[in-house]
Amino acid sequence: RGVSISADDNYAFVSCGANGLQIFNIKNNDDLTFTAALENNNKFQTGVFLSADGNTAYLTNRYGDLQIVDV
Repeated sequence: RGVSISADDNYAFVSCGANGLQIFNIKNNDDLTFTAALENNNKFQTGVFLSADGNTAYLTNRYGDLQIVDV
């Protein structure tokens, strides 16, 4: 499963298999906070990649699909 960190190091975008994409605020290592989730209709999320500006996430699944999300 994939993990991408935002350019400002404040957010982790985690590809969570059947649970889709989950986003965590990681700014404070002592207080990691769940921020948001995006379901993917049980298509088993396998990868997440962020654009250089951090505004777009590219999500892949085991079926070869690509989903582009404004984050």
